[in-house]
Amino acid sequence: MFTIQIIVPEQAVPQPRPRARRLGKRVQVYVPKGKSASYRKSIIASVRDQLPGLVIDSPCVVTVEFAMRMASKNRVALYGEPHDRRPDIDNMLKTTFDGLVDSGLFPDDNIIWKTIASKRWCRRDEVPTTYITIEFENTEGGEAPPDDSQGTEEPQPS
Repeated sequence: MFTIQIIVPEQAVPQPRPRARRLGKRVQVYVPKGKSASYRKSIIASVRDQLPGLVIDSPCVVTVEFAMRMASKNRVALYGEPHDRRPDIDNMLKTTFDGLVDSGLFPDDNIIWKTIASKRWCRRDEVPTTYITIEFENTEGGEAPPDDSQGTEEPQPS
């Protein structure tokens, strides 16, 4: 079993809802581009920088922790506390998983069989960040994480 961690130093953004527009007799469905595109690019850059060439094609468990930016009022009272406001965590996970697929780390996000997610306010002096931890089995012919990665191999039971 391998465990790797990816740190994305940017505020997580929810996936926008699909929109539809009429083009003559056709209807076109699209996802508006905006802040989510920038966040996905940050995920791609982080994966390529921290885990170059790694492809995970076996079932995996993904743990995601979103550290959210806070307004200036009530800062001290909320450091590290659970973030119970919008955006919704499921929409932020969609954007995060799409970014991991776009980076080439996953061929498809259907290999994720378990997800653990949390969102909290940033701690004192912490910038808004997304912490992604992935646990997976090494498949035959698959590559192990690079030696200089943040991944660790757990000892096998005897």
